[in-house]
Amino acid sequence: MSRPKGTSNKFTATAKQAFNLAFQGMGGIEKLTEWGAEHPTEFFKLYARLIPVDTVHSGSIEHRNIEVDFDGSKADDKSELPAETPTIN
Repeated sequence: MSRPKGTSNKFTATAKQAFNLAFQGMGGIEKLTEWGAEHPTEFFKLYARLIPVDTVHSGSIEHRNIEVDFDGSKADDKSELPAETPTIN
């Protein structure tokens, strides 16, 4: 039988609890702050992974084909593109 949707895996929950206990045993926030000050690049790499990523799009997406010559260069005729559309160089 599988676990109900939304409940965490027992192993994952136990591992998180063990890491939390180890974190507290090693000095907790005070020690993490000290380590972060000594290793700011590594600290912010880890911190960046914890920031939730929400992507919200409010607008429209225009899809269009761009002709490319066989040599890989883009076709020269850009007359069909609207004036406000950026072009790829």
